[in-house]
Amino acid sequence: MAESSATGGRRGKTKETETMEEMMDRLDLTEKERTKLVVDDEEDQREDELHALIGKVLHRKVLHVNTIGEALRPAWGNPRELNFRPLGENVFVASFMKKRDSDLIFDGGPWMVGKHCVVLERFNIRPRPSELKFEKIKIWVRVINLPFNLLCPPWPKRIAAMVGEVITLNADDKGFAFGDCLRIRAWIRVDEPLMRWVQLEKARTKETEFFDIQYENLPYFCFSCGLLGHGELLCPTLAGRDEYGRPPYREALRKRQNEESESSGSIDDSRDSKKKKEDEKAAKSVAEAVQQPHGSQ
Repeated sequence: MAESSATGGRRGKTKETETMEEMMDRLDLTEKERTKLVVDDEEDQREDELHALIGKVLHRKVLHVNTIGEALRPAWGNPRELNFRPLGENVFVASFMKKRDSDLIFDGGPWMVGKHCVVLERFNIRPRPSELKFEKIKIWVRVINLPFNLLCPPWPKRIAAMVGEVITLNADDKGFAFGDCLRIRAWIRVDEPLMRWVQLEKARTKETEFFDIQYENLPYFCFSCGLLGHGELLCPTLAGRDEYGRPPYREALRKRQNEESESSGSIDDSRDSKKKKEDEKAAKSVAEAVQQPHGSQ
């Protein structure tokens, strides 16, 4: 029995070797191509030294990396020694001098190039460029006009979980989320249609209610299929319209820019918003003084 097992073990090893040899023969490698370089795949310390993000612009046209950099650099607050390098069609790596800068950008957004979504991933030294997924983005989501009883715990957390993978929920320490909406910072997948409503059913009456969803700083999306990255005219799965000629997805999903919170703007906007308001107030006072008639008090 021992001999049989040993033979079986050798036979399996021989089969594996033969398979590799067959593959090598099929490739018909030259003598130079048969030369191997042994690499150290356990060398991890370099990853800690690299403060970088990998991104992809969801755009039907191929953009030059300089175009991407020119759009993102000011939105990111012009961090020192920020460099952009191409990795493929609309795919790039952005390297930073400080980890703090890369963390700030990764936690912010959503970021855009000409209203087209930029999907970011943290730099990982292991995968190949072809293995990158670019599946989701961070965005502020609002569930509108919920009754006050559903803004009391445990409902805010449960409703937020319906929207996506929750990062932050605007609620106090006790879990109450009173306000004009339930505001959630969440991961949403870019390969799935935008969510338009949450459905809530009353346990006693079995009545179902729909509550609208809005997105802050929402990038370019398709009114037909609800996906980010293309418009309705170029949609591969064009949907029909209702009796009023309206598409399935509408502009109402996008929270109006002048009503959005500071956290959905650029880095510079969030840093300087207070100063900008003070400057506007001062400018208004000056304008009123100039317009005042001479001699009036």
